[in-house]
Amino acid sequence: MGPALDSSRLVIDTGFFPTLWRYRQLVVQLVRIQLLLRYRRTALGFVWTLVNPVLMMSVSAFVFSHLLNFANVQNYAVFLFSGMLPWMMFSNALTIGGASILSNEQLLRKVALPLHALPISAAAGVLIDSLCALMALFLIVVLLGAPLTPALFILPLSYMILFVFCAGCALFFAVVFVFFRDMQHIITVLIQALMYMTPIIYPLERIPERYHWILQLNPMYYLIRLFREPIYDGALPGLKLWIGGVCIALVTLVTAGVLFSLVRRRIVYRL
Repeated sequence: MGPALDSSRLVIDTGFFPTLWRYRQLVVQLVRIQLLLRYRRTALGFVWTLVNPVLMMSVSAFVFSHLLNFANVQNYAVFLFSGMLPWMMFSNALTIGGASILSNEQLLRKVALPLHALPISAAAGVLIDSLCALMALFLIVVLLGAPLTPALFILPLSYMILFVFCAGCALFFAVVFVFFRDMQHIITVLIQALMYMTPIIYPLERIPERYHWILQLNPMYYLIRLFREPIYDGALPGLKLWIGGVCIALVTLVTAGVLFSLVRRRIVYRL
């Protein structure tokens, strides 16, 4: 048993966003530490941020285009990249952000911190990783024939929406993991199952039309299209897609924020 936690020290609540702004330097430091620790004592260090997605996309493109008969999808490597980029950010935010409170249990016993800064900073670190991956893979997909169109300039807005969604998911599951610790062992399987229920490695047209509505219940379906249409199709996503993406992101973050506000004092006694 560790030392008793003092809830008056750990629970800092002057408002969700005002607290983040007040402790913005702490959030920046948490992001920095996360990035430094992830690749410590490795030969390539931070370069793995660039190498990992390149290797992952290359293997996936070979397997799905040559072994699983997706070769007839035009420029399949670019198609896959445009879906895998937002998906990797989402899945990493879920696993890293979800474990952020539990993994910092010892730190929380010693220092007064706003608890929600941990999953939010985890999501910010994942965002930086994804932006680095974008720069590395972008050079590759250009060589493979991705269209260079003005639509690519809309990607920062796509990233903003995806980050809000990922931050909400990270905060939500950070709370869930504290109360249901088995979830941290189950989440990887759930993420993998969700990936195959999302048109990332296959085009939606490969699925019978009568099942399209099931895939469209998946929030990531809309968020991935905010990346795929500018990168793969060279087109701007439609207004309905933007509205849907913004609504999904905001509802997720607000829901997670409300859940956190309801149980934040109980979190202290669960650590």
